[in-house]
Amino acid sequence: MENGNEEREILMIELKDDSLIFRFPETREAIDQLINDEIEKRISIYTRSYTQSVSKWVRIHNIEQDLERMFLNYSKKELISHFQQLIESESDYIVGSDSSMEMSVSFHRTVRVPDDGNEYSLPASLGHFNLKHVDDFEDNVPVPWLSRGGVMMPIYQSEAMWMSFSGICPFALKVGTGKINAVNGEIWNSGLNSFNQDYVVIPEQPWLDGYNIGHGNVRQFVASTLGAGNSVEEQISGRGIYGGIQLEAFTFKAKSYYEKFIAPHFPDSISEFLNYIYSKLRPYDIEMLNCNMECSEKCMGLGMGGRINQEIYQDPYEAEIWETKLRSRCYIHLCNSLEWEKYTGESPHHKPIDIKTYEDLGIPWFDYYSDSLHLEAPKAFENLNDSKNKFVKEW
Repeated sequence: MENGNEEREILMIELKDDSLIFRFPETREAIDQLINDEIEKRISIYTRSYTQSVSKWVRIHNIEQDLERMFLNYSKKELISHFQQLIESESDYIVGSDSSMEMSVSFHRTVRVPDDGNEYSLPASLGHFNLKHVDDFEDNVPVPWLSRGGVMMPIYQSEAMWMSFSGICPFALKVGTGKINAVNGEIWNSGLNSFNQDYVVIPEQPWLDGYNIGHGNVRQFVASTLGAGNSVEEQISGRGIYGGIQLEAFTFKAKSYYEKFIAPHFPDSISEFLNYIYSKLRPYDIEMLNCNMECSEKCMGLGMGGRINQEIYQDPYEAEIWETKLRSRCYIHLCNSLEWEKYTGESPHHKPIDIKTYEDLGIPWFDYYSDSLHLEAPKAFENLNDSKNKFVKEW
């Protein structure tokens, strides 16, 4: 689903508390406009017979005259405010707030599960990995990192990682490691592929612990030094030049989101609208009426670890609903602890943990269940292990 020259990239990504925040302000503004236009239209219709409608509603519901006066004294601005509150309470979309169209991605330190052929439950988070802007250390980091931008993250060679996602609105998120897609096993490319799904859908997919191998399992994301031949990138492409993690995020077309999640919550009549306002009045409000009315060998990639029980869910939406002309992406460069200290002047804020210590501390394992359909295993991931894949694709 490439769009050639029409595709525009927006780089609204914030690094906050070791999490990446992806924002789509253009889409949010377009949705706000659709909401406000519909509210203006409804208010215009309602005000034509507002007094009669309120009086009729008051008689039907046997409402006190003081409340009738309150409704009749509402200004247009107050009615618009009530409309916005109705939409926000029913849809979780907040008009005028960037948080309505933002997604958070966090990277969690965790224990490596044994790569022994058995299946394990989801391991707990041992805290977030540190993230820092690459540009803040431009004199120290490898030159190819500067051309890609993004952030960097320290990871010990004995560590594993999982990602968590959160967002109010639906997002499609592509996840790659060393420019190999972790969902369908294909070489990384921009845009969305809904035929051979190459992305996860947020918030339906709250976490991703590894590479999709189907049958309700993933192979854990584990640290792997480039050049040793063990990273997924090297096993599939035959080369280890990128490393790191690649993320690319998309959200709905504004009109599609509005029609699917906002429009159904508008009241069918002025009577229904008045019912909503009345239901939100507090006793205090009523009482007051009476008173007042490219990479070096020092770079790191990710390889496949042990098996974890986790589904990768199918996209429940139609392909046409995603806005592919707007995208937001970030490159997460991985480096070992020594290089991190050299680049930043400080040690990583954590130490790795092994599975014995994890269990000795009594840290729990987790399960997650959803009725959503899951994706099948990509063929590219079927035979990956500690040895090189026989199948090497040219770039």
